Amino acid sequence: MIRSLIHAVVVASTLFAQEPAKESSQVEFRVTRFDPGDRPPPKFKAGAAGGQVDVEVPLTFIEGPHKVTLRENRFLDFWRGAAEKPEISVPIEANERKDLLLIFFPTGETFKVIKVLTPVTQLRGTDRYLVNATKDQIGVKIGNGEPVFIDSGKSGVLRGPGGNDVVSLPVLISQKQGEEWKPSSTENWHFDPRARAYLFAYTSERTGHMTFHVITERL
Repeated sequence: MIRSLIHAVVVASTLFAQEPAKESSQVEFRVTRFDPGDRPPPKFKAGAAGGQVDVEVPLTFIEGPHKVTLRENRFLDFWRGAAEKPEISVPIEANERKDLLLIFFPTGETFKVIKVLTPVTQLRGTDRYLVNATKDQIGVKIGNGEPVFIDSGKSGVLRGPGGNDVVSLPVLISQKQGEEWKPSSTENWHFDPRARAYLFAYTSERTGHMTFHVITERL
């Protein structure tokens, strides 16, 4: 339901001719996951052969950063066990080598991975990155701001108030069911300029209602 992206640098020259700059073969990344089933955290070897690192993907916090070498200057590989081929290969684009968060989503016995670029210029303190894993379009209205609408299977950024103070604002969350918008919940969210958050909206199998899985990252 969720899709994603990635890439990398190396420079070479000789006394007699200059070759064009190549892309660096390394990437720095952090990891977390969304898993309503709360299965044990998966453990991987990440990176090209000969320079791999151990990565355990947590559910309630963000782990890393890790710095590894890309295969063919492009692919970030994740291995489990003694497999001959990587279980997951994530293409890394040239602009995705730093400030990169990888979010793992379970699909059967393996995972899909989405990439989120998280420089503080794009995802500030008090901001929320929201993934809509429900079947409905959802709308989120923070305080007196304009509502933000996010389609099923898509993601978007909810801009917080910014500033230097911790504040609490009312938040109205709605779902579009058929052609009708229906209020889902009214909440108060705390906004801390020293932190940003990643929200995963999904329908609880136990209650049948939309709920949020929230991961907070301190800056």
